Amino acid sequence: MTGLFSMFAHVILNFNDINPIVGASGIVSALMGAYVYLFPNAQLLVLVPFGFLFPTTIRAKFFMIFWFFSQIVIALQNNNISWEAHIGGFLIGYLVLRIFNYRRYTL
Repeated sequence: MTGLFSMFAHVILNFNDINPIVGASGIVSALMGAYVYLFPNAQLLVLVPFGFLFPTTIRAKFFMIFWFFSQIVIALQNNNISWEAHIGGFLIGYLVLRIFNYRRYTL
Protein backbone atom coordinates (compact mmCIF):
# COMPACT_ATOMS: atom_id res chain seq x y z
CA MET A 1 0.00 0.00 0.00
CA THR A 2 2.75 2.48 0.89
CA GLY A 3 4.60 1.74 -2.33
CA LEU A 4 1.50 2.46 -4.38
CA PHE A 5 0.77 5.67 -2.51
CA SER A 6 4.32 6.95 -2.94
CA MET A 7 4.14 6.12 -6.65
CA PHE A 8 0.80 7.94 -6.96
CA ALA A 9 2.27 10.98 -5.20
CA HIS A 10 4.98 11.09 -7.88
CA VAL A 11 2.57 10.51 -10.77
CA ILE A 12 0.04 13.13 -9.60
CA LEU A 13 2.72 15.80 -9.34
CA ASN A 14 4.47 14.74 -12.59
CA PHE A 15 1.55 13.67 -14.75
CA ASN A 16 3.22 14.41 -18.10
CA ASP A 17 6.61 12.96 -17.15
CA ILE A 18 7.52 9.92 -19.24
CA ASN A 19 10.53 8.88 -17.15
CA PRO A 20 10.03 5.72 -15.10
CA ILE A 21 10.51 5.64 -11.34
CA VAL A 22 12.51 2.74 -10.03
CA GLY A 23 13.43 1.87 -6.48
CA ALA A 24 12.10 1.30 -3.01
CA SER A 25 12.80 4.72 -1.52
CA GLY A 26 9.08 5.53 -1.18
CA ILE A 27 8.58 2.40 0.91
CA VAL A 28 11.68 3.14 2.99
CA SER A 29 10.30 6.64 3.57
CA ALA A 30 7.00 5.10 4.71
CA LEU A 31 8.91 3.01 7.25
CA MET A 32 10.61 6.18 8.46
CA GLY A 33 7.22 7.88 8.88
CA ALA A 34 5.88 4.90 10.82
CA TYR A 35 8.99 4.80 13.00
CA VAL A 36 8.80 8.47 13.93
CA TYR A 37 5.12 8.03 14.81
CA LEU A 38 5.80 5.03 17.06
CA PHE A 39 9.08 6.21 18.57
CA PRO A 40 9.29 10.03 18.29
CA ASN A 41 11.76 10.39 21.17
CA ALA A 42 14.03 7.47 20.30
CA GLN A 43 17.72 8.37 20.14
CA LEU A 44 19.25 7.69 16.73
CA LEU A 45 22.97 7.37 16.18
CA VAL A 46 23.93 9.43 13.14
CA LEU A 47 27.27 10.09 11.48
CA VAL A 48 27.82 13.77 10.70
CA PRO A 49 30.53 14.53 8.10
CA PHE A 50 32.98 17.17 9.38
CA GLY A 51 35.92 16.20 7.20
CA PHE A 52 35.57 12.87 8.98
CA LEU A 53 32.52 11.02 10.27
CA PHE A 54 31.54 12.36 13.68
CA PRO A 55 29.09 10.10 15.57
CA THR A 56 26.33 11.79 17.56
CA THR A 57 22.78 11.08 18.70
CA ILE A 58 19.57 12.90 17.83
CA ARG A 59 15.91 12.27 18.61
CA ALA A 60 13.96 10.60 15.80
CA LYS A 61 11.48 13.47 15.47
CA PHE A 62 14.26 16.03 14.96
CA PHE A 63 16.10 13.83 12.49
CA MET A 64 12.90 13.37 10.48
CA ILE A 65 12.27 17.13 10.42
CA PHE A 66 15.79 17.58 9.01
CA TRP A 67 15.19 14.76 6.51
CA PHE A 68 11.84 16.23 5.44
CA PHE A 69 13.38 19.62 4.69
CA SER A 70 16.28 17.96 2.86
CA GLN A 71 13.68 16.54 0.46
CA ILE A 72 12.47 20.08 -0.22
CA VAL A 73 16.06 21.10 -1.01
CA ILE A 74 16.26 18.15 -3.41
CA ALA A 75 13.03 19.33 -5.06
CA LEU A 76 14.43 22.83 -5.56
CA GLN A 77 17.54 21.43 -7.28
CA ASN A 78 15.40 19.99 -10.09
CA ASN A 79 17.22 16.68 -10.40
CA ASN A 80 16.05 13.16 -11.19
CA ILE A 81 15.28 12.14 -7.61
CA SER A 82 11.62 11.44 -6.94
CA TRP A 83 11.22 13.61 -3.85
CA GLU A 84 7.44 13.35 -4.33
CA ALA A 85 7.60 9.60 -3.72
CA HIS A 86 9.78 10.15 -0.65
CA ILE A 87 7.44 12.70 0.94
CA GLY A 88 4.32 10.78 -0.13
CA GLY A 89 5.70 7.57 1.36
CA PHE A 90 6.69 9.31 4.59
CA LEU A 91 3.25 10.88 4.97
CA ILE A 92 1.36 7.64 4.31
CA GLY A 93 3.57 5.73 6.75
CA TYR A 94 2.91 8.30 9.46
CA LEU A 95 -0.77 8.85 8.70
CA VAL A 96 -1.76 5.17 8.45
CA LEU A 97 -0.57 4.58 12.00
CA ARG A 98 -2.16 7.79 13.22
CA ILE A 99 -5.52 7.11 11.54
CA PHE A 100 -5.69 3.55 12.85
CA ASN A 101 -4.60 4.85 16.26
CA TYR A 102 -1.64 2.57 16.80
CA ARG A 103 -0.14 2.89 20.23
CA ARG A 104 3.07 4.85 20.65
CA TYR A 105 5.94 3.39 22.59
CA THR A 106 8.62 4.90 24.75
CA LEU A 107 12.18 3.68 24.65
